[in-house]
Amino acid sequence: MQILIVEADAGVRGLLVDALQLQGYQVTARLEALDADTSYDLLLADPGGDGALFSRLQRLHTGMRVPLVILSTSEQVLQKAWEHQIPWLRKPFRLNALYALVEQAHTMDSLHQDWPHAR
Repeated sequence: MQILIVEADAGVRGLLVDALQLQGYQVTARLEALDADTSYDLLLADPGGDGALFSRLQRLHTGMRVPLVILSTSEQVLQKAWEHQIPWLRKPFRLNALYALVEQAHTMDSLHQDWPHAR
């Protein structure tokens, strides 16, 4: 499974990369998502307070069928994720919660099922 992490905080980005690689996933980390990049099986992203980045991530999720999980501390961002039925984790979160969502994304994708509602 190929995972793209979009995270501005270098410490958080490094932790996510290391944790997911230890679980056997192939991980790439970036500061921002590319609209046309659909070569990933899952997108984990913190859009910060940037409404434009949230919209870009939502397009990747819905139009191009790239599963998305929002990782954020922002109530506004988490509310948007909930309204758009995008799974999310509130920072800080336990790695076990992240692993469970990644595994669920992998299972849903392999079964060609719809992605579950937000958490």
